[in-house]
Amino acid sequence: MRPGLVCHYLAVMHNLKTDNRIYDFLAGPQRYKQSLGTGDVNMYWIALQKPRLMFTVERLLKRLKHMIRRDDGRSGI
Repeated sequence: MRPGLVCHYLAVMHNLKTDNRIYDFLAGPQRYKQSLGTGDVNMYWIALQKPRLMFTVERLLKRLKHMIRRDDGRSGI
């Protein structure tokens, strides 16, 4: 028996006893989540930040990194 599955089982049982209708297996497409779960729900994330120069620079650097990685396999360089 796997410790992770036992923990999920105990958590599900606890949620049932406390009348919680939903138990979240968290992220990841592991097979046990699909077999133990009754369905899936899309989860959306949103990040809110104050308009600060530091955050603007961070966002631009992330875009640049993404562009470089995307172009990495296409260029003959």
